[in-house]
This record gives sequence, C-alpha cells and structure tokens, in this order.
Amino acid sequence: MNSKMPRLGWQDIEPIYAVTAFADDGTGTLTITTQPILNALLLIDQDEDAAADAGMALLTERDQVELGKQAHVQFNAPRTSHGRFALSFANLIAGPKARVEEPANYFVVDGRLTRHSQPPSDLQLRYRSVLSLVALLARAAAFLDGVQQELVFFRDGRIAIPVNYDEKDLTSLKADQVAKLVGLFADPVHLEQKLTILSEAVIDLVAGLPTGQRFRHVMRGVGEIVEKVAAGYRLFASSFTYSKIRREVETAQAEFITRIHKTFVDLQGQILGIPIATIVVASQLKVAKACGVEVWTNIAVIAGAWIFVLFLLASIVNQWLTLKAIAFEFGRQQDRLVKDFAEVRGDFNTAFEQLTNRAFWHRVVFVVVGLIGVGGASFATWAATKLIEVEIHTCI
Repeated sequence: MNSKMPRLGWQDIEPIYAVTAFADDGTGTLTITTQPILNALLLIDQDEDAAADAGMALLTERDQVELGKQAHVQFNAPRTSHGRFALSFANLIAGPKARVEEPANYFVVDGRLTRHSQPPSDLQLRYRSVLSLVALLARAAAFLDGVQQELVFFRDGRIAIPVNYDEKDLTSLKADQVAKLVGLFADPVHLEQKLTILSEAVIDLVAGLPTGQRFRHVMRGVGEIVEKVAAGYRLFASSFTYSKIRREVETAQAEFITRIHKTFVDLQGQILGIPIATIVVASQLKVAKACGVEVWTNIAVIAGAWIFVLFLLASIVNQWLTLKAIAFEFGRQQDRLVKDFAEVRGDFNTAFEQLTNRAFWHRVVFVVVGLIGVGGASFATWAATKLIEVEIHTCI
C-alpha cells in the first residue's frame, strides 16, 4: 500500500520550512496556511518513506491537523538527494561536497536562507565567491576530488590542498580580489599558459604549510595570487610578442633581400651582354678610307651599341624605382617598429641596417653599370670616328 503513495520532493518540503518557527530542540511550530502544506504533513504522518524524504515527524495528533491550525513538527535532515536542512550556514558548508559545490536545494534556519533567496545574503555571496575560486583552481590543478573535497597539484611530487574553510573564513574573504582573479581568466587567449602561471603561484604560496592550513592560506592570499598571475602573464605576453615581432622581422628581411636581389638578377642578362657587345663592336669596326660598305657597317655597329645602352639605361631606371619602393616599404616597417616597440628596437636595428646597406650597394652597382654602358658606347663612337676617314655626308 505504501509503495503506491506519492513521494515528497523539495518543492513539497521547502514551503513547510518557510512558515515554521524553529525551536532550539529540533522542533518547530507552523500554521497550516495552504492545502499543499496540509497534504504534505498528512502524508508524512501516514507514510514512512515520505517521512524519510522530508526528515520530519508530525508531533501533533492527526485529527488536529487542519487548515488554519498549528502543527508541531520534529525536524531532522531530509533525504540528501532532495536537499539540505541546516541550522546555520556553518552546518551547511560542513556537509558533503558543500565546500566545492553549492547544494542544489537547501534551507538554513539562521537567516531563513535558500539557494534562491533574493537578494542573496552577504554570507551567500561570499560563499559563492569561494566556490568560484575553487572552480578556477580546479582548472589549474591536476584534478579536483569532489568527494574528498581536495585539490591536487603536481610539482616534484603530489601536492594536496584540502578545500577546508568555515563561516569565519567566509566573513574575512576579500571577495573583490577573488572576482579580480577570476576576471583574469575571462579572456580565452593564452588560457592554458595563464592556468599554468596560476598553478605555480598557488603551489609557491602553500609550499611548506601543513596540509590542513593550505586552502585557508590561499583564501587569505588571493590578492598576492592576483599580482603574481598578472605579473607572470605580462612577462609571458611580452616574451610572446617579442618572439612574434622577431619572426615577422626575420621573415620580412628575407623577403626584402630576395626582392632586392631580384632587381639585380633582372639586369644580369644585360650586364653580361656588355662584354659580349664590346667584343662584337670591336671586331666589327673597320677602317673606311672611302665611301663603301665599311662606312655603313661602322655606323650600324655604333647605332646598335647606343640602342643597347638605351635599353640598359631604361632597365636600370626601372629597377632603381623598384628598389626605391622596396626601401620605402621596409623603412615604413622600421618606423612602425620604433613607434610601437621602442623598448626592443635596438634588437632589430641590425636587420634594417643590413637591408639599407644592401639597397645602397645595389644602387652603386646600377650607377657603375650605367656608366660602363655609356662609356663603352661613347668610346666605340669615338673609335668609329677615327676609323672612318671620309666625311659621312659625302657618302649619302
């Protein structure tokens, strides 16, 4: 018969707590104000399972239990799966898992607090602040043993930090520092590195302390942990940025060197053609004592030499402008580096100086090649005028 009776849930139990005036002996008196409360009390009196669910025993005679009348009830702990009943907040957090996770349902006689109390009491806010600290430390630790309520770290061996605190520790907690610490991990960028820094800071803080005092020391030292994590991350971020800049500069340097080198390679064929052209001109010039084929051959050779020089000069001008654009680009990058990262610019000055020097010497080579080309053509012209012994206009 009992198996067919309805079971009580927290939604049936909490309204009874809410209207009860509790005594110090574990009993309480309430006025039965609603039908659901009346039904729950009658079921508790009638069914052992319901009484075990609620952790209550009806002390008033059943025939006296009616709407509008008072009932006297004995209160004990309800079934754990339903929720927690505690005389004080200290009793609540002393329960299983309560120091690492807020119970889904609870009622605290002192202050008449529930999980959904609005507004939450100061003690509840501090309690939740500690739980957020535990949750963050669990991410930084090797693991959190929820049953034993123990954080486990590893560094040169196993380092256990039992999550052990009481109501007095909650009242002295600097909740603003906990919020600040948790806020450092809101950004997912470099999260693993930040958790590693946190782990090291916590281990350093509790090293050498008795096991039972470690978590309380962490709670008192949250401000110190915030400073260590912030400083450690700044150091890591600076190192990361420095490495990134160095990679960018080295990549850009290699690219610029390749582009500068290409400006010379593009001219290389014409430069190599200069000695060949010189040999051709020298071998083709003939002595011309009278109007004939020799005169026109010499003129054609000189014209070809100057055409070659003009093309060479055009290529040099083009490559000069290309080199100027490249130099402007890496100069702009250097200016950006100096502006944004002035403290490390000295580490990269050598790279930019090498690029500047390389660009300068390429310009020198262009000038020399151009002068050689013009000089060669001019010399060939002078030589041709000496070899042609007749007035050219008389041959037209």
